[in-house]
Amino acid sequence: MSSRQPAQQIDQQQLVHLSRVLTRHHVLRAREWDHRSPLLQGRMRLHELQPGLFLRLADVRDLYDLISESELNPGLKIAVLLRGRAEVAFGHRRLQLHGGGSPSAVMVALDRAAPFRRWGHRCGYERSLTMTLSPSWLQDRLGLARASQALHNRHLDRAFWQPSPFILSALEQLFDGLEAQPTPAWRLQLEGLALALLGEALASIGSPLASRHLAPVTRPSRLQRLWQLVASGEVDALTQRQLAERLGMSVSQLQRRFHDEVGESLGSYLRRRRLESARHALMHEGISVEEAAARAGYTSAANFATAFKRAFGMTPSHCAKQRGGSARPGHSE
Repeated sequence: MSSRQPAQQIDQQQLVHLSRVLTRHHVLRAREWDHRSPLLQGRMRLHELQPGLFLRLADVRDLYDLISESELNPGLKIAVLLRGRAEVAFGHRRLQLHGGGSPSAVMVALDRAAPFRRWGHRCGYERSLTMTLSPSWLQDRLGLARASQALHNRHLDRAFWQPSPFILSALEQLFDGLEAQPTPAWRLQLEGLALALLGEALASIGSPLASRHLAPVTRPSRLQRLWQLVASGEVDALTQRQLAERLGMSVSQLQRRFHDEVGESLGSYLRRRRLESARHALMHEGISVEEAAARAGYTSAANFATAFKRAFGMTPSHCAKQRGGSARPGHSE
């Protein structure tokens, strides 16, 4: 764990609270534990980036020989262990993940609820990211006619792959953000990296999970660069034409490839990211509505205000005033 981050204690209530939206029937057992003392030391956060898309970040050390048991909901699970060691079981299938020089990554399919168990060892350390994709997210965002088809007959199937150096480096940098209160800008970076990780996982592992319903078996190098631009945030400063030129693709080809990968149009995705960035600047930087509009890529403050209210249910000026920082005098919507 980072020496800059003060040690935090995670007790039973906090641990169950962080897991409640992903698991049921949570049971914790540890020898010599009095049920009041903290179980973990470190940092752990759970974010729902989109409805049905969850990301859990853990940078923790076990204080006991701890066994965690629960029941997982159906969906896809993607786990990357950056440092340390993790020993877990999905249903009857037990596995170990190792971090360090060659970090482990695994994807597990669950077409129905399944038991889950984690074995923690006193003083053991784990820095990991776990992504959970619900069947509804798979259907809504990947364009599956029936999400259950992607999981059917694959219950407890596992697939391993080696994450790219880019993904590993970006994930390590991401953990630095755990030390501060999450901002909308940081959440956008987290969302972009989650999509990049998902795309790389599906493209890298081949069978049994990367079926034709989910993603191509291989990813062209240009799409690898696209995900790097998304995860780094550079995509926010580029027009679609500039982005296509950067990748050596036509605009229509880029739009088609992006929609196939994400299940959302490129234009919609970029607008949402830039509106989030503008909202954060209005609330925390005290910029004017016109400046926020320019940051979001709008030449008209009126058009920006319309799109902003449609996205967030309030006007830009109202958003700026919510945290006590109104738009600068002399500027209107």
